[in-house]
Amino acid sequence: MRPPRRLSRWRLVLIGLATVLTATTLISIPASADSPIALPSTPPIRPTLSPPPPTFFPTPPPGFPPGSTPPLHLCPPDCAPMPTVKIAGAGDSYTSGEGATWDHKYVTFPDGSEDFRHQSGYAPLALAWDYLQSARYGGQYTVQPDVISHTWGTGNSDRFIFNASSGAKVSHLTDVQFEDESHPDITEVRNVSQLSGVPRDLDIFYFGLGGNDAEFGPLMRMVLIGHYSTATAGNYVNRRKAQARLVHYKVQQLMEDMPQVSANIEQGLVNVMNATDHAEIVAALYPLAVKPSGNVDHNQIGGLAMDEIYPFVVAVNKAITDAVDRFRARFPQRKVHVFDPNTAGPNGTSVVSGHEVGQPDSYFNGVISRFGLLARGKIFNALQESFHPNEFGAVAIGRALANWMAGKFPSLFPNGPDFNRVITNPRASVDDPEADQQLEEWASTNLGKLCDGESIDSICHFIGPDGQLTIPLEVLLNPIPLEPIPGAPRVVGPRGSGGGGSSGGPAPSSWIPATYSSAPSGVPGPGGITNTPTGDPCDLIVKTAEPGLQVAVSTSTLSGGVLREPMDITYVHFLTTDKADPCIKGEKIDPEKLREQAEAWLNGGPLP
Repeated sequence: MRPPRRLSRWRLVLIGLATVLTATTLISIPASADSPIALPSTPPIRPTLSPPPPTFFPTPPPGFPPGSTPPLHLCPPDCAPMPTVKIAGAGDSYTSGEGATWDHKYVTFPDGSEDFRHQSGYAPLALAWDYLQSARYGGQYTVQPDVISHTWGTGNSDRFIFNASSGAKVSHLTDVQFEDESHPDITEVRNVSQLSGVPRDLDIFYFGLGGNDAEFGPLMRMVLIGHYSTATAGNYVNRRKAQARLVHYKVQQLMEDMPQVSANIEQGLVNVMNATDHAEIVAALYPLAVKPSGNVDHNQIGGLAMDEIYPFVVAVNKAITDAVDRFRARFPQRKVHVFDPNTAGPNGTSVVSGHEVGQPDSYFNGVISRFGLLARGKIFNALQESFHPNEFGAVAIGRALANWMAGKFPSLFPNGPDFNRVITNPRASVDDPEADQQLEEWASTNLGKLCDGESIDSICHFIGPDGQLTIPLEVLLNPIPLEPIPGAPRVVGPRGSGGGGSSGGPAPSSWIPATYSSAPSGVPGPGGITNTPTGDPCDLIVKTAEPGLQVAVSTSTLSGGVLREPMDITYVHFLTTDKADPCIKGEKIDPEKLREQAEAWLNGGPLP
């Protein structure tokens, strides 16, 4: 019997080489352009008080359907493998994708219940991630509002940590966000701190915060209050003007806090830098959802009111860019980029221009109300989708963001975005007359509830049942200042009114409760405070030249109760209807001078 033949040394070498080549080829095969990528199966994580596990694990890798043959990866023999990409997104409702769904579908909790962070697969950053990753790895991906892809690549090497939450402020980078921030309940946590679960070796950190620090939500509620509280303003034109005046006053009050908003944003950037080793930061600006002027009425939102909102959004964006400039000067070693959707279009044009609120084919929702939530007392939740980009707007901003990121980070995204492999089917919410009627009926008996949670100096507390405003001048000119977040400096407002202001009012800690609790009629307020009118009212009641608007001024002295010293208060009354002058002396001040005084008080443009 012959012994078995030994394989020659050369034959063994050839077999080993063939085995290595086969394994290498299989490992380097990317997804086919015709092969759908399996949707990630990671469920959304219910917020807890401990840092959540990374949202990218465990997720099965994208697979291929049986029988498919992925194409070879076209790469020169000496090319380096693509680097892995790790991106984190933190932000408020404009980052989370609030409103970017036509039927209220968002990523839910594992049990299927609604997660009011309202994270949508149509969020611009989530879309940009899809567009860029599809160009890196191929395959098709279908966007759905209730699904977000958190991993991509061979072995899920690329990771997307998305912690944005509707209603978030800069402080929520490091603080827990409660469902009701005015009444924190440890059992009702909306979101963990947004820096939780963010790896230190991150490549890009997307920062989309600042709007809620500037009180975007209360301003939008003022739009609704201005609409429903002026139902008796005489006629349609007067009602729109009355709404615009209230929005105007609110905007001028909020402008006082913009320097502190900017300081808080700067500290937020510092917090991001301290939480990561080398991540480049992308600070996102807000899209201008209204035109500078000439806006058209849209259901509950008057065009004149939108005109008043425009400078507010511009001021918020400037607060962000000012914060970035100061951060860059302090920390030149850390790169910070600014993404501006208002200049990210072709040749520096706005992505949303021509599609503002009220325009045909608008990229933004108007007022969206969900009566079921209103009836349960969840007022914020019922209205939180209003005034945000719809699916069409989110896609437009997402595509612009993907192009912008490919230009800023060419080493990470050498192939740019691929808009053909990502399938979207954007739809816009349609007007719902039934929902509008339900909201109208609810507001007729619950208007005051729109003020729930508002600060004690909010203008909404001083609005009468017919839209008339009677408010201490000190409240308009010297509102309670925004508090700095930990680490940020305390900054005074535009008039230097960090505590008591140039108007001469005492510090907010003493005079705001007194003026809020007292009525100009002289009725004693809570705590034994007496409000005594002073001066001759006949010398103070005057009218403007414009029919339908009366502006009056009165004074009073607050004393007693918790006050150590008497306080002189000046009330300004903005009345929306003509009333007969009760004094036979007639008018004492020229109407045009009165208008100039009113404009000077508010430090704004002409009254609507």
